[in-house]
Amino acid sequence: MPELYIAVYQPIEGNHYHWALFLDCKNPRVYEVAGSHPNFFRNVLQTRPQRSNRFRINVKVADVNDQDLGGIDDFMKRQEVANDTALWNCQDYVIEALETLCQECLIDEDDEVYQEGIDEAKRKYYGPLI
Repeated sequence: MPELYIAVYQPIEGNHYHWALFLDCKNPRVYEVAGSHPNFFRNVLQTRPQRSNRFRINVKVADVNDQDLGGIDDFMKRQEVANDTALWNCQDYVIEALETLCQECLIDEDDEVYQEGIDEAKRKYYGPLI
């Protein structure tokens, strides 16, 4: 069964971990925003996060039904990139994308795996590095 993760990477610059969504399936892909304010842009990579030397950890947030893979791709292509918001970043993109996927019933926000994954990601990897 496909699985959805928050992929956490060491930052290239700045003091925040880079977050992306990793869909682990037959054709794995990473959904992220790249760039910086005010020029973030959506990026989809046909790869696994572990192939990056900046990769830190995958935090599982959902099991995904095979029939929902296309829906996830469609929503991620349309997920808002908030270049108008000064403090918005890749972590916000991932949180907002997960909220959208929950609203569209592609993943279950009441699932224990989702709740534990979101909690762990926010507790350990969200916000500025200390």
